[in-house]
Amino acid sequence: MGRKISPDLFQLIQSMKQAEKRYFKIFSRRHTIGEGNNYLALFDAIGRQKTYDEKALLQENRFLRPSLFPDQKHHLYNLVLRAMATYACGKTADSELHFLLDCAEVLHKKGLYLQARKLLASAKKLALKLEKGLVYIDCLEREKKIELLLFNLKTSPAWLDAINREIERTTAQLAVDQAYGRLSEEMYFILVSETYVRSEKNTLRSKKIMSHPLMKTPPTASLRSRFNFHRTHSLYYYISADFRRYYEHCKVIADLLGQHPAVLSESPKAHIVALQNLLIAQKNLRLYDELFVTLKHLKKFESGPIDIRAQVFAIAHDIELTIYIDTGQFEKGALLAGTISRGLDQYKEYISPSHELLFYFNVAYNFIGCGNYRKALTWLNKMVNHPKAHSALPFVFHMAHLVLLIVHYELGNTDLVEYRMRTVAKTFSKKHELYDLENVLFAFLSKAVIAEPKTLGQLRKKLFRDLDNLHADPEKRGAFFTFDFLAWAESFVSGRTMSEILQNREH
Repeated sequence: MGRKISPDLFQLIQSMKQAEKRYFKIFSRRHTIGEGNNYLALFDAIGRQKTYDEKALLQENRFLRPSLFPDQKHHLYNLVLRAMATYACGKTADSELHFLLDCAEVLHKKGLYLQARKLLASAKKLALKLEKGLVYIDCLEREKKIELLLFNLKTSPAWLDAINREIERTTAQLAVDQAYGRLSEEMYFILVSETYVRSEKNTLRSKKIMSHPLMKTPPTASLRSRFNFHRTHSLYYYISADFRRYYEHCKVIADLLGQHPAVLSESPKAHIVALQNLLIAQKNLRLYDELFVTLKHLKKFESGPIDIRAQVFAIAHDIELTIYIDTGQFEKGALLAGTISRGLDQYKEYISPSHELLFYFNVAYNFIGCGNYRKALTWLNKMVNHPKAHSALPFVFHMAHLVLLIVHYELGNTDLVEYRMRTVAKTFSKKHELYDLENVLFAFLSKAVIAEPKTLGQLRKKLFRDLDNLHADPEKRGAFFTFDFLAWAESFVSGRTMSEILQNREH
């Protein structure tokens, strides 16, 4: 078996800003001898690549030896990490916090306890500001060690008692934070597994979480507890398709993070995700004026490192695609296909599988709206054949199989419709995922592929009536949010395009 090629070094170098690359070259010249220039040459060669190609690297750079290349990459990788750790020192509050602790440890080991205590006091203050509870407790424990070494019978007992009480208070708060975090995670797992709740199991799970005592009243203590309280609520209202309440909690989260710039500077991705969720809420409620203001806030992150730029690209273009879907402007959405293909190539190491898969689905959706089923088929196949589709986005993966049946039906691939329908129905049945929507679609397609033209019209009218009844049921409407099966069926009976139907709904 051949050696596995790792893209880790390539990803690390590509994530660096120009200032970081300049610093690395200075750092490397100071910390390497002998073959130092070869490491810089390898650094530049990898930096010039758009996608990682190890074979091309070895062919184009004669100083590299295939037998030594894994060791050379490993050394360069560690050298870059050491340089970046030094570069980051003092540039973020988190790195400043760890620097203070390292310096306090040096002073402690040299017996300079009073100086160490001064630095620990600064570290404690910063840890509280950043809500780093575990680090704060670490500072307190270090203070205890110093106090015991400098023990004074008159003052130390009271001082140590105060430290112990503060450790107990912080530990209790961390336990509460952890409890809120677990509830939030459990609700997120439901979202990932089903997006819009249809199974009885997940309905009961989500309601059980919301009945927890911690979900009754918003907490007032830590930012983490407040964040996870509102996050759990926002997730619940999203999977319940209650977009008004989803919006309310998303707005609170975005405002909360905006009020804590110190925490925000350390976790820009948390702010980006909060803005993404707010954008989704604003889009679903058609609050387009607010949405474009939020989009401007999001695009302020475009000057960040490559992973942040990739995240902004994915969120902004996904929102744009889905706005075109919601408003029936499918032609505009289809025009984004080229831009999205290039973006996926440019950022393929940094865009998450879930974002990639949503792009495939939503581009296909826009092509369906345009009536271009050939191109829709190409993009849908990219999704259903993706190795991570089922694990990354199980609900959308499920819906993609239903939409794929529609596309094959529209293309006249009757044999494929019958074959795929049997396969999909068998798979869904085994997983207990055959719901009313699936049964209605299967009932129509099984008859439509063999129907005479004179009876096809009646079948299509029945399909529309059945889907309209499902859509009228609030508990079953969530199945239509990923793809508007009702608009597709209505286009049969009304003679209007999906675009005309959705634009009429908007008005």
